[in-house]
Amino acid sequence: MLSCDSVGMGAFREMNKNGDMEIKRMYIPIKYRGKGFSKMILKELKKWAKEENYTWSKLETGYKDVTAISLYINTGHKKIELFEPYIGVENSLCFVLKL
Repeated sequence: MLSCDSVGMGAFREMNKNGDMEIKRMYIPIKYRGKGFSKMILKELKKWAKEENYTWSKLETGYKDVTAISLYINTGHKKIELFEPYIGVENSLCFVLKL
């Protein structure tokens, strides 16, 4: 029997008609972490978003997720004020990147 594991996933959603999209559901199973898959998935999501004519990539993560924060900073994202629906969520950090 053939078995196939997924090494990760990611998605994005349209936030508004002004060209903003939000990266969602970035996840890499523990056994595949540290191998560059998160950077590859993030790169492909941004490429796809540009093809769909989005101009800004936004995302949210928890302030304790230092691995995710490092990934986003190292890929050019800048910390911004919380955006909806994260306004008032104490453990959230938001980031943005011009596509």
